[in-house]
Amino acid sequence: MLFPHSSPLAGLHPLLLWLLCTLPALGALLSRVPSLASTLTSPPSLLLICLLVFPALLNYLFRSNDSASKRRLQFAEHVKRLQPAWHKPAPGCLYKEAYFVNERGMALMSMVARPAALPGDFPHDVWPVSPQPPPPKPKAVVIFCHGYSDSCTWIKGCTYRQHLVDAGYMLAGLELEGHGRSDGLNASLRYVPDWEAALADVEAFARKTVAEGRFIGGAPKVFVAGESMGGALAFDLADRFPDLITGGAILVSPMCAIHEKMKPPPAVIEGFRAVIGKPGSSDGVRGALGKLPLAPSADIGDYCYKDQNMRVIAEDVPSFYGRKPRLATARELLNVTDRISASLGSFDRPFLVLHGSADKVTDPALSQMLFDSAKSKDKTIKIYDGAWHVLTTGEPEDVRAKVFKDMIAWLEKRL
Repeated sequence: MLFPHSSPLAGLHPLLLWLLCTLPALGALLSRVPSLASTLTSPPSLLLICLLVFPALLNYLFRSNDSASKRRLQFAEHVKRLQPAWHKPAPGCLYKEAYFVNERGMALMSMVARPAALPGDFPHDVWPVSPQPPPPKPKAVVIFCHGYSDSCTWIKGCTYRQHLVDAGYMLAGLELEGHGRSDGLNASLRYVPDWEAALADVEAFARKTVAEGRFIGGAPKVFVAGESMGGALAFDLADRFPDLITGGAILVSPMCAIHEKMKPPPAVIEGFRAVIGKPGSSDGVRGALGKLPLAPSADIGDYCYKDQNMRVIAEDVPSFYGRKPRLATARELLNVTDRISASLGSFDRPFLVLHGSADKVTDPALSQMLFDSAKSKDKTIKIYDGAWHVLTTGEPEDVRAKVFKDMIAWLEKRL
């Protein structure tokens, strides 16, 4: 890299970075050679420059998978072509995918998985409805919150489903707006302009899921589990809605704070906040600017997966983003981490924190700070030596198994 992560220019698209680097030299050259300046600024030259630069720039800013409808078609074709064994629910797992419509009229993909009465009692793709008897009561309900640029119906959600449903738990997850196969505002992939709206979507989905669970003898305890950005959602859900999240929270590599290596300097942060407006805003010129995938940051993919084979699987999906964060999404994440990191001491819910000591995306020191300062009397932390950011699918198999073993053991003690 030409610039370290802490540079204001770190993480810019290579074409933009090249332009920024060459403009001063080009300006000096043009001032010394007037004839060259007149040549380059002539209509034919400007047309040629536009033909060379703009296609690459447009290809970066706008891609076909920004459209949710195209992502859905591509996803169906992708799964049909690959037919990965891990994607199909195991016998004895009742599994349902459906679109949950939020208050803004967006169709958000959701999944619910729970144990069947006995393995094979129901086909894996058929949800039992009256007059069929309800499935057995699960040990508890776990609401899963996926991370930034992830989903709950690809490798991550399937891995959680495999471990938790096999252990007797019901798992439910919602793909946030602009993620997976969910709609996005103005058809933009990874565009989350309002954290509070996203949180409200997950809350409404969770309440609907629990209400429609057909639980024999009443609803079981409800836990929330979240990874990375989803860890921040899980934190907020557990903190604000104790009537819904009755059991506690599992925070996996939680985004209590973004690692300093992933963030530009404070002056740059304040600058783009001033340009794109207050948290939650998405209208007008500032709203249009907020959609641009130009937030200066390092490529987090390089720091997530220690197991590169798992990275290939995770990124081999039509909803893969592969660009810098959109400015409005970056604004929301920075605002949320600032708020959460300032309120760690007031958190008073049962929680388990799981974090890798070598995580360079979210800071394990903040997870330790959460554990040390939280008011909760029921708190547990597990730090995995040398582990990276994606504990549940990005580490070697033995580490992944240990993470889920610790997770399930914590749940079992709180039923």
